[in-house]
Amino acid sequence: QKKYIGDLAVKMGWVDEDGVLDQKRLSGFCRQFGTESWTWMSRSQACKAIEALKNWVNRLDERNQDEE
Repeated sequence: QKKYIGDLAVKMGWVDEDGVLDQKRLSGFCRQFGTESWTWMSRSQACKAIEALKNWVNRLDERNQDEE
């Protein structure tokens, strides 16, 4: 689940100037699920974060398609 969360965050563009996952940004997002760091998430917290990130990625994809 952690790898999938990281992959979704990269799709969101949450990377530093070197293209590496911005862990601070991802951890900040995951605070709304009750954890200080995305690497410390329980399974249920991770599932909620995954669903939220998937929805966000889908909205971005739809917005990008509308702009084309």
